[in-house]
Amino acid sequence: HTHTHTHTHAHTHAHSLKNQTPTPKQTASSASSFASPSPSQSQSQQQQQLSPQTLLAFNEALEDVHTRFILNLPEEELSSSDRLFFQMEQAWWFYEDFICDEMDDIQNENVNKIKIDYPRFANLKPFAKKLFSISPILAPLLPQFESLYRDFSKYKRKISTYGTILLNKNCTKIVLCQ
Repeated sequence: HTHTHTHTHAHTHAHSLKNQTPTPKQTASSASSFASPSPSQSQSQQQQQLSPQTLLAFNEALEDVHTRFILNLPEEELSSSDRLFFQMEQAWWFYEDFICDEMDDIQNENVNKIKIDYPRFANLKPFAKKLFSISPILAPLLPQFESLYRDFSKYKRKISTYGTILLNKNCTKIVLCQ
């Protein structure tokens, strides 16, 4: 895998959420908004299939992402739904590319490791909602989540955002992704 993302933000913070130990109830509720691998499985069914090690690793991964991308935000970034959700999008990409994909690569190389299948999120919205629910900074905004996300979605449709072009080896076929 080759992944390139630009992060415009410090990746360290004096206060780490990892020092907080989730209770079993918090741990079980943490995995409630991730993408289901099978359309026939509900999220609660998939949640029940996660091992305690996976739930713990998932909580730690979310706390890591929260620390990297949310705790360090200046106040002006937190006061704009557009800026906040663009940061959430960066956090989601980081989670998918550097936590989930990296774990897949490590486990493919070392079959003796304990299998951690991090939950994948279908799109930005459930990931952002999960971060809102675990964040002491964002939790007070949770009742406004839907309207904040709707505002961001309207704004994002008005501006140019990232995309990519994929070519086959012979450069005879192309896929454009927005």
